[in-house]
Amino acid sequence: MPGGFVEFGESLEVAAVRETFEETGVIVDAEKMLPHAVLSLPGLNQIYVCFLATLDFLQTASARPPESLEAKWFTLAEYPRDFMWDPALKVDIAQIYRQEERGEFYFYQRTGEQLRKFGPYRSDL
Repeated sequence: MPGGFVEFGESLEVAAVRETFEETGVIVDAEKMLPHAVLSLPGLNQIYVCFLATLDFLQTASARPPESLEAKWFTLAEYPRDFMWDPALKVDIAQIYRQEERGEFYFYQRTGEQLRKFGPYRSDL
């Protein structure tokens, strides 16, 4: 999952597009970024804003050192949970895959251990 910081003058969506390209070489349209979650991690003094995006066609993801050492697409069965960053382990990836298959999405808000879920929403993107 690409990630990074917002640079001066960037919107959240543009920062997500830039970070995705810098780390994977995948080009995403900022207008197709759907807000997916806000995660507040008080123990790290950080807030994460997460997006989902639909691509018009499959693109090859590739590592972009020094930003990333490996980049690839995963099926649900291949998803590398054993190597995920600890806060990401609290995300139910299977649920996200199922929602995508149904063409719906939810918005999540997490603060520490508290999780709120809003939706479902449908998108025509």
